[in-house]
Amino acid sequence: MRRRRSRHRLVGLVVGAALLGGAFTLLEQSIAPGPEGLRGKMTAPSSLATTAKTGDELARLNPVAALPALAGLTAPLAPDLTAPTEPESIVEPAPPDTVEPAPTQTVQVRPGDSPARLLIRMGVAPADAQAAVRKLSTVWDPRDLKAGQKAAIFVQSDRLLSIRLALAPGREVVVARDDTGSFVVEDQDRPTRSVTSLGTGTIHTSLSEAANSARVPIGIVTEMIRAFSYDVDFQREIHAGDTFTVLYQRVDDEFGRPAGAGHLVYGEMVLSGTRFRLYRYQEADGEAGYYNALGENIRKALLRTPIDGARIASGFGMRLHPLLGYSRTHRGVDFGAPTGTAIYAAGDGIVTRAGRASGYGNYVEIEHNAQYATAYGHLSAFARGLHEGERVRQGEVIGYIGMSGMATGPHLHYEVHYQGVQIDPLSVRMPATTRLAGDDLKTFEAERDQIERQLLDLRQDLVAHAMCRPDGC
Repeated sequence: MRRRRSRHRLVGLVVGAALLGGAFTLLEQSIAPGPEGLRGKMTAPSSLATTAKTGDELARLNPVAALPALAGLTAPLAPDLTAPTEPESIVEPAPPDTVEPAPTQTVQVRPGDSPARLLIRMGVAPADAQAAVRKLSTVWDPRDLKAGQKAAIFVQSDRLLSIRLALAPGREVVVARDDTGSFVVEDQDRPTRSVTSLGTGTIHTSLSEAANSARVPIGIVTEMIRAFSYDVDFQREIHAGDTFTVLYQRVDDEFGRPAGAGHLVYGEMVLSGTRFRLYRYQEADGEAGYYNALGENIRKALLRTPIDGARIASGFGMRLHPLLGYSRTHRGVDFGAPTGTAIYAAGDGIVTRAGRASGYGNYVEIEHNAQYATAYGHLSAFARGLHEGERVRQGEVIGYIGMSGMATGPHLHYEVHYQGVQIDPLSVRMPATTRLAGDDLKTFEAERDQIERQLLDLRQDLVAHAMCRPDGC
């Protein structure tokens, strides 16, 4: 009996994924599974014959069968009940399924990747990669690809059959071949929901290790460090026995799996008995920021450390110069970190110098106001487009760690200038820049109290869960 064909160009997408789901690798949790969202151009045929014995034939019938299917859809291939049958006496036992698992690959975008470079790196022929990117560009700008995004790629030999790319929480795009061999594209919106989560722990060796043990996403940890870095010296003031608490919003997909980092709502650190707290709040006509319990913006004019995850290699003051061999005053702080680590502007200001400066190597100087300026030395490279006279914002990347000039290893030499004189960057204590007032203060206080109630409820749940026995609570 002749099989019926779908009227649409791309055959067997939904049914094929459900039937073949058990034979292929599921995509990682960060990409929502299942090709059920491909509609319009991509609809299912009424049946699939069981005579297909090769990956090529299956791929022709269902070019994205190897993309992630919904969890649990692992039904075996069903027989074609409409096909003619032979007398029972000559029917031979059916051989085991000879269809090899489709070569689906889950990959993460690297820094510097473009969609075409990513596909070619995964073994796709350059002509296929360029054709797929041209089709992709009709719904999304490929130049918006970011490091860390993930993709599921279905390729046989060097022939691309399909790619599913996660663009953002709740949004994916799929490029796949239809039954004529041409690429078609579908931009998909997937449902997400925001979930409030609590993370708490005690520091034994490092904050990052303690946060990882508490399963706090790295993005939330980074956000917390940046927010507290105005008041906390993470190199010298973190000790074993200190504690932290974070309340954060994470983004889950429709299956309850993390699809995005969300944002920090509340952060607390107890360091040597001193308690630091901050609350996220967005003014009616401004950007979201972090405030202490009194409504004072924790953002200061200058960051204490303009780099993430660095160690202090050398402090401010007299020292034996490692290259010159004699003692001299070290008029800054050296932060050791791998080459290429991003360096941030310590505060808003204007770039007054960006270029070579003798022993400093590649050097940037920023004037923040009439009293304060900061300087950054030994850079491996400047941020793209950075030039003298440019206005920069606090936290903006201005360059990258290196060892240009007189340096024995990759590090940042960081200086703070007060009225033209270098001072110890770690001794600078800047006052709060703003304090909420009027209606903003009343709204903030209401949101602060609501956060406190959430913390109380979640902490009680955490304690109750910890007291549960293996046989139940």
